Amino acid sequence: MKTTPLQSITEDSLGRMFVYDKQGKLLFFPWGEKKPGYFIKSKSLATRIKKFYKSSFFVCIAMFLIGISIFRDFWGFAGSLIVCFGGLYFVHRLYISRVVTSLPIAKVSYKDVILEKLEPDDAEESDL
Repeated sequence: MKTTPLQSITEDSLGRMFVYDKQGKLLFFPWGEKKPGYFIKSKSLATRIKKFYKSSFFVCIAMFLIGISIFRDFWGFAGSLIVCFGGLYFVHRLYISRVVTSLPIAKVSYKDVILEKLEPDDAEESDL
C-alpha cells in the first residue's frame, strides 16, 4: 500500500514518540526527547493516543487548507497558519497532559533508551 507524504510524516513522528526499550516495555515521549517519558502498559491506550494524533493532524491540515481557500492573501494565510497549528498544539497539550497524569514516569531519557538498544548484548560480546 502506497503512503502519502502526510501519512509518512505522522508515522515518523509517532515512531519517535513511542519507543520500546531493551526489556520490551513501551515508552511514550510526548514532550520530545529532552523531557522524561512515560511507561505505557496498555496497547489500547497507545492505539488511542496514535489515533488522536493522526485524526487531529489531518483535521488541522483540512482546516488550514479551507482557511487558505477562503482568505487568499498573505494575512489570511498567516492567520490560518497560526490559528490551525496553534490550536493543534494547544489541543495536544491539553489532551496529553490529561493522559499522562495516570502514567508512571520513566527515569530514563529518550537518548538513553536508543543508545541502550544499540549496545550489544552480553551474549553477543562473548561470541567475539
